[in-house]
Amino acid sequence: MGRKAWPATPPWQTRDVEGRGKAAFSLQSFGEEEEVWAETPMVFVPFHWPFTPSQAAEVDRLVGLLPDEDKDVLFSAANVHQDAPSEASGIFYTNSFDMQDAYHGTSCAMYCNLARLNHSCNPNTRQEYDKETMHMRLFAVRRIQAGEQLFDSYVDIEQSVTTRRKELAEIFRFHCDCDTCEAEAAAAVG
Repeated sequence: MGRKAWPATPPWQTRDVEGRGKAAFSLQSFGEEEEVWAETPMVFVPFHWPFTPSQAAEVDRLVGLLPDEDKDVLFSAANVHQDAPSEASGIFYTNSFDMQDAYHGTSCAMYCNLARLNHSCNPNTRQEYDKETMHMRLFAVRRIQAGEQLFDSYVDIEQSVTTRRKELAEIFRFHCDCDTCEAEAAAAVG
């Protein structure tokens, strides 16, 4: 799949959505399997949550090295882990992307623009990690209209609704009430 040149800002607008925090709304239409965006990590760490105290300190150190405008972007992200060793590590855990590959081992990275996509168990985008460039690439999984909210899946959507909801509650601390979960939960009861 060829790469295209990327603008300085993502092709979406971030807006507040009541009860959902910030969300990304597409500024243009995309066809199925069209590449929407690619981003390099703002912060990358060669370890995974839960962080030890020294790993949380390393996250703090790396965040401290960022230019002020990048720090502002990072610290504007959600933090559902107020119990984390530091604010930066809580934000990082809430919003980071897990990577496990032969290049980087078990690690995670903060892609601040991509972190604005909310979860759905029927997402309209998918991510693909390019291990050579460390870009996280975002593709449309179906046609997306301008103005439509962009959704990603934070968990494996092939799992049962019970398992998905449990993982989302444990890691991201919310109860998924998307149409897919609601329909699957209703079918399981009925």
